[in-house]
Amino acid sequence: MIWEDLGAVSAYAIALEKGYLGTKEDFAQMLINAATLPDVDKIVQSAQKATEESKNQTKEAQILTETIKKQTNHISFSINSEDGGLDIVYTE
Repeated sequence: MIWEDLGAVSAYAIALEKGYLGTKEDFAQMLINAATLPDVDKIVQSAQKATEESKNQTKEAQILTETIKKQTNHISFSINSEDGGLDIVYTE
């Protein structure tokens, strides 16, 4: 008969070799929990959708910012020479 060292032959044994410090029961529970994690594809799709919506909102904000800048370019301020008050003039 030939005997050969198979080394680590279970996921738990391999995890221990890689530094895992938990018990077999903890390891089993971790595997059970991993099997019930949310669908990664759905999470990625949701993140992509949120990213696209954010891009659209950014574009809209840029358009509004340019509009406001154009409007404020028509505002001028001056000190009234008669009463010393601030005159605000909007011209187009």
